[in-house]
Amino acid sequence: MADVEDGEEPCVLSSHSGTAGSRSGADKMFSLKKWNAVAMWSWDVECDTCAICRVQVMDACLRCQAENKQEDCVGMC
Repeated sequence: MADVEDGEEPCVLSSHSGTAGSRSGADKMFSLKKWNAVAMWSWDVECDTCAICRVQVMDACLRCQAENKQEDCVGMC
């Protein structure tokens, strides 16, 4: 991943040379103020059940299933 310090790295695009109305190379076209990185992942396994508790990997844990919780939970085998 790219390192961004303080979220204010200037982004400079080079302009085409040759025209009288072109910008100089030092002018910034835009400045990056905020960076929100988004990622997705999934399990890449042939068997989608836990080897310890035999529950589907993407389902709620046994404790959350028993307590009928609706919010996200993290279980331990």
